[in-house]
Amino acid sequence: MLKRIFTALLSAACMARASFAQNAPLEQVRERTITFTREGSTERRMIAEDRGEVVELTGKPARTPRFRTGVSTNLEHQSNAPLLPSGPKDDWVSLTGIEAGYHLPLSGTVSFDLSIRSDLATYFRFDKISYWGPSGIAQFEYRPNTVWPRFYAGTQLYRYDFLRNGVELTSAAAVLAGADRSWDFHQGKTRVSAGYQFERFWAFPKSEDRSAHTLFASATRQLTRSLFTQGAYVWQYTGFESQVRRDSRHILSLGLICALNPKAALRLYASYVRNESSNPATDYGNFTTGIGASFSAQF
Repeated sequence: MLKRIFTALLSAACMARASFAQNAPLEQVRERTITFTREGSTERRMIAEDRGEVVELTGKPARTPRFRTGVSTNLEHQSNAPLLPSGPKDDWVSLTGIEAGYHLPLSGTVSFDLSIRSDLATYFRFDKISYWGPSGIAQFEYRPNTVWPRFYAGTQLYRYDFLRNGVELTSAAAVLAGADRSWDFHQGKTRVSAGYQFERFWAFPKSEDRSAHTLFASATRQLTRSLFTQGAYVWQYTGFESQVRRDSRHILSLGLICALNPKAALRLYASYVRNESSNPATDYGNFTTGIGASFSAQF
């Protein structure tokens, strides 16, 4: 059965889009989304720290849409919103994202994908760190057949500004490459996915130049005709070029998704992030719970 489900997004990135900028002692923007895009060119899979987006859960090939658009909004509570090692830290955050994309098959095994996104994060308590900004990813994808993983490589751009005064918070250009694979079970009602991604960022400020290695695994299960659940684990190792700093980030997430129709969905989610850093100022934990809604269209 063909189902569209809203799983867990927008990490400001991966997917696509990502931001991971710090200015000690406050890590101003972190990568909320780690994006591993399309399986067989019909889905975009987001394993996110905070929230997610639409995927198609099916074991059968589908018609490849050329254009896509979507909007998502989330309200969440973060136990450590400014990502500080200590002090008063919890806050409510409103997160809104608008995205448009284009997918072009170039041959039976190669395709091109473009995704452009704008995100707005509004903090209720720590309003001075509220931000907004655009991001985009352009990449080529190669899938030799349905048995082999999907391989991809491309480039990524993003910029985020403080909402209060318009001052630039962070920006970067990056190259990325990776591979992912999905397996369907139980007549297409269960999907297990895993993958790896490498990213090299040239950022502003210069101290945020970095390389990141990411591994992920997720499982999605259809419970009823319109109800789904998803669990995911992400591990990311980041090395900073101009700092004596190495980060090891662990992300656990769980979501419950209700598909209202093929284009709209609601979800409840929770995630825990543990960032182990050689820099004490960026060593933190953060527990997030939230509710979200999304609308998407493909044509």
